[in-house]
Amino acid sequence: MELSILIPIFNWDVTGLVSSLAAEIRRGVPCPVEIVAMDDCSTDQGAKETNRAACARLKAEGVPIDYEELAANIGRAAIRNRLVAASDGTHLLFLDCDVVPDREDFLSNYYQAITENAADVVVGGKSYVRRIMAGKEYDFHVYWSETSEALPAAARNRKPALYVVTSNVVVSRKVFEAFPFADRFAGWGYEDTEWGMRLANGCRITHIDNQVSHLGLVSKEAFYRRMRKSVANCLLLAELQPAGFKTMNVYPYARLFSRLGRRSLKVLDVVLRGLFLLQDVHQASNLIAYQLDKAVLLAMALKDKDRSDTK
Repeated sequence: MELSILIPIFNWDVTGLVSSLAAEIRRGVPCPVEIVAMDDCSTDQGAKETNRAACARLKAEGVPIDYEELAANIGRAAIRNRLVAASDGTHLLFLDCDVVPDREDFLSNYYQAITENAADVVVGGKSYVRRIMAGKEYDFHVYWSETSEALPAAARNRKPALYVVTSNVVVSRKVFEAFPFADRFAGWGYEDTEWGMRLANGCRITHIDNQVSHLGLVSKEAFYRRMRKSVANCLLLAELQPAGFKTMNVYPYARLFSRLGRRSLKVLDVVLRGLFLLQDVHQASNLIAYQLDKAVLLAMALKDKDRSDTK
């Protein structure tokens, strides 16, 4: 077994991540390892220069790492497919650029899980134990993640396909070649959810507690804007995986709201957006307003799609 660690980069300093991985590699891991880092045409020139220098320094010190910068941005799904093509390992570890392992035996723990479980896909999970962005404006991002994604393995294993995240997951090359990422997804959201739903058809997915800390938080307002922009990807998910889409928590609410007229939905959107963006509101209330507004937006998008399909 050879493990390829694949890191897509966009506007983030990966020095901490690659240094942590390099330190474990130097201490010794049970299998050959390579790191492939690829910058997706970042706009932050300072971060690019830092990453270029850090990866070059590690390579000069004997760490098996390759770094590449793309001339044009190709997106979250396509760059992961490109990373696979640039790697050699029999197993692929996808890590987001804005994470860092929570444990010193991170790679060895994955090796043990892969060899003992004989799973096609092993998901380590995420946490916020090494949070570096401590401002109050980032609290909702953490709260949302800790209630929906950053869960212990025992909880994630109850619905393994729905908790496949590309921030920290190992997949065999053979399986990935049969199930590459759908590069029709652009922007933020749902490319990993759709991938997990496809993997569930014939692949064994297991979740373990081998978390990475997610460092790259965004403010409550930015998180909300990201959600609104993700609706198009959610519709694409519904098109590609209609059965899986109906298992998502947002689906019954979106279908319920779709019975309302468009004018009523627009009013609901304004009200829920206002409630969510209020300051000093309890996080649980924020989450309810956020999830309901997401369902309202999806309901409007589904109504528009249904209307266009009948023409």
